[in-house]
Amino acid sequence: MQVCDSFFPVGAFSYSDGLESAVSEGLITDGATLQEWLERWCEYSFRDFEGLGLIYQMTAWHDRDWNQLRETDQEITALQPSSFTRSSSRTLGKRLLRTCIPIYPDQGLELLLEQIENNSLRGNAVTVYAALFDVMGLDAHQALLSYAYMRLASMISAALRLISIGQQEGQQRLSRQLETVPGLVEAIIQSKGAPLMMFNPALDICQMNHRFLYSRLFRS
Repeated sequence: MQVCDSFFPVGAFSYSDGLESAVSEGLITDGATLQEWLERWCEYSFRDFEGLGLIYQMTAWHDRDWNQLRETDQEITALQPSSFTRSSSRTLGKRLLRTCIPIYPDQGLELLLEQIENNSLRGNAVTVYAALFDVMGLDAHQALLSYAYMRLASMISAALRLISIGQQEGQQRLSRQLETVPGLVEAIIQSKGAPLMMFNPALDICQMNHRFLYSRLFRS
């Protein structure tokens, strides 16, 4: 709960993850279209990419399989078409790691930071969260539920600053989407061994176009 809260100082609130571009381009205008955006993230990004990558990296970290950690981390990087998303993922991962090392000392996280800083690992946020969740003793179910909540809550937080929905509707949309997460978590665990896949072109294009917006609230 602590590390997945927006209060935790990793700077995730500074990014809209493509949502600001989607609003600017008229793809998201209200609560209904926001719900579609959340649904697509769950189906095409969380289930087959971020969630699956998370449990692969948790296993690799637990076994201290550095070759597998590097290989999956490289694949996570390659499946993010936007260079700005790749950069922000690394930035968030390093901030998370540096914040957590003093909280969880002597758990091996220092070695992970060393691998990232010498460029042996890219250090995507998914990879760092995987190591952290394993250090905290979470199992795959708990880790996936926590990660999904964090990502969806972050999108709702951004949406509240971008479109005309209030806190009440924001919570209703979040609650509705969270109802689908346990089923997705089970599907991810059952599909362990499948290749990572990512096909969400609207999200990719919005992430790429963010830097071209005339005015912005969020970082690229």
